[in-house]
Parts: sequence; C-alpha cells; structure tokens
Amino acid sequence: MRNRKRIQESVIAFILCLSGLPSLSQENIRPVENGKSNYEIVVLEGFSDGSSSPAKTLQTYLHKITSVTLPIVRSLTKDKAKNSIFVQVENALNPNQINIKVQGDDLSISAGSETSL
Repeated sequence: MRNRKRIQESVIAFILCLSGLPSLSQENIRPVENGKSNYEIVVLEGFSDGSSSPAKTLQTYLHKITSVTLPIVRSLTKDKAKNSIFVQVENALNPNQINIKVQGDDLSISAGSETSL
C-alpha cells in the first residue's frame, strides 16, 4: 500500500512539473495563476469514489503547491463555464500507460488503470 501511494505521488509530481515544459506553456495551460483558478478536476468513467483516488491526490498536490483547492466533480456535474483537468481510466491503454493531452484550454490525463495514476 505504501509503494502504491509513493508511485501515485511520483506520477502526480511529474504531471505537475509538466506545466513548466514548453509544449504546455505554449498552450497557456495554467490551472492556477495569481492565487486563482478557473479549473476544476473532472473525474470521468472508471474511477472509484474513494478519498485516495487519483483526482483527490492531484487536488491535494495542487493545493500544497498553490494554496488553491480545485473542486472535484463528476462529468455530469461539470461547469461548462470552467476549464477542466480530465482524469480517467482508458481501457484502450496498457495498464501501466499514462497519456497526457492538451485539448484547447483543458488538460486530459488518462491511464490504463487507476493504479497507474
């Protein structure tokens, strides 16, 4: 269980570091800027509702780094006026594979299994 948590923390830290890479900077993806955010974390199909979910871990690390707490919502309750960080399990991916895409002003993080995130 500790190893799983460490792996999740490492992956989240890696994802958060991506915001400094040129490819995301050119797309102007900034979930938090000047202490404010117009983003929410949107949980798509395939995830459990547990408090240790990858969405909760992402929310926790973003808060530790920025002092801003992004809300976690299900896709059905997504606010269309807000930008999104989509988190989902995608069965077409290898169980250990992670896919990160910029889609307009949104960020999509997909994995082949919940434990990969």
